[in-house]
Amino acid sequence: MLNIESGLYFCPPHWLNSNLRIALVGCGATGSAVAPLLFKLNHIRRELTAQEYGLKLSIFDPKKVTETGKNRTGFFSTEVGLNKAQVMANKLNNAYGKNFASGFSRPFCPSDTAMDFDIVITATDSARSRYDIQGFMGKVKNKTSLWLDIGVGEQFGNVVLGEFGKGKHRLPNALDLFPDIAKGQQDDELKRKSCDILDAISRQNFTVNESGAATAVGLISRLMLHGSISVNGAMYDVEQCGSSPIRINREVWRSFGYQYRKAKSVSC
Repeated sequence: MLNIESGLYFCPPHWLNSNLRIALVGCGATGSAVAPLLFKLNHIRRELTAQEYGLKLSIFDPKKVTETGKNRTGFFSTEVGLNKAQVMANKLNNAYGKNFASGFSRPFCPSDTAMDFDIVITATDSARSRYDIQGFMGKVKNKTSLWLDIGVGEQFGNVVLGEFGKGKHRLPNALDLFPDIAKGQQDDELKRKSCDILDAISRQNFTVNESGAATAVGLISRLMLHGSISVNGAMYDVEQCGSSPIRINREVWRSFGYQYRKAKSVSC
């Protein structure tokens, strides 16, 4: 629930007494860093609720672990050729001893809205897929689902937590604040692949994915464990060792081109 006057966003009431369903879209360099942090957050939440409430994680990624790709993702040589989402889910479940995560060897698609997710985390380098997800998740009614997007560049990135949907009365999401995503420009920037680990590291900072993952999970952990947040994202630069918060504020959002307007009240 957004209270723009106080500059705060409050967690949905049902979060207080239920397991939270989270979709993690992408299990590459960023997603594979997000998943273990969600595993830890699940453990913390269960400890605080006497083992009653935690997280239910669903991981979506159609790609397989590759020999060169494992260098940035934390997968092992014995896992090369296996699906990333399923490998990650199995590792987390084995560590927990329970069915915490489910891995799906396919993209996140419109039919997955039936799984009733509370949070969808996009950790993919495909701008098009993020645009498509906003399209079909924004049509879901009778539930406020949050979209946590992690955008990563060569040495910088941005994290945005917002609400799916249309209109200017919402907590703005990544497409609201960074509309270039809809143009697919990031896809063109990230098309180049490399089989040489030294070349890949020289082009993209080694910790840029981990920084995005930590910022993102830190944001939802604050909302989940403390009940409210005063920022809904951040822009960070690992080479300069700095970050700038995106505060829940009309003027801040306006600087990104998002003109917040209160929802019209319905009179009886």
